[in-house]
Amino acid sequence: MSQRKLSTDEANRLEHRLAELSRLVRDYPTPIARCDEQLAALLEERTRVLEELNKYAS
Repeated sequence: MSQRKLSTDEANRLEHRLAELSRLVRDYPTPIARCDEQLAALLEERTRVLEELNKYAS
């Protein structure tokens, strides 16, 4: 079964979102509580975007 390829626009959109999420995580104010839901949500979204990019990278 053939795997769908990302279009250039889709890849660019995902890469831009990944960069944006990485910046938000990097600049997140400290100290960070273990139960910080906003940071957890940013990390989860960043992981999903990275997985999506990696899925089509091969």
